[in-house]
Amino acid sequence: MNDDNDKTLQSYSDHVQDYVAGTPQDVSSDLRDWIDQALALIPAGGTILELGSGPGRDATYIKSKGYKIIATDAVPGFVDLLLKAGHEARLLNVLTDDFGSGYDMIFANAMLPHFTTGQVRGILRKILTSLKPGSVLAFRSNPHMQLGH
Repeated sequence: MNDDNDKTLQSYSDHVQDYVAGTPQDVSSDLRDWIDQALALIPAGGTILELGSGPGRDATYIKSKGYKIIATDAVPGFVDLLLKAGHEARLLNVLTDDFGSGYDMIFANAMLPHFTTGQVRGILRKILTSLKPGSVLAFRSNPHMQLGH
């Protein structure tokens, strides 16, 4: 891990409640449309690993659509919130931890911009080994939206 990532994680850890208070609780129409387009690319009820779930807004929406979602975050305070909200959730640091495998989609909304180009390359290598063949990586870094498969 590097100092910049450590600082980012510490900042989120120190301000979990502030982040929750400043995050819209409902998925906006643009975000909802993007998520729906991504979900249409995988089997109904498919398994999704969400990277950087934060307080779980996107996970809640995806779960409501009938998909199995495993919410993750590197900040223990967010994982606690996810578990209390009834999500399957686990602590996961994308730089140091194994993602597991067999996912129909890996979903990362506004998570990748926190990392350097070299770190993103490493994360993408992990993602490729975690997805089922023909599966989808759905990522978004505001304001650009991306779907990859």
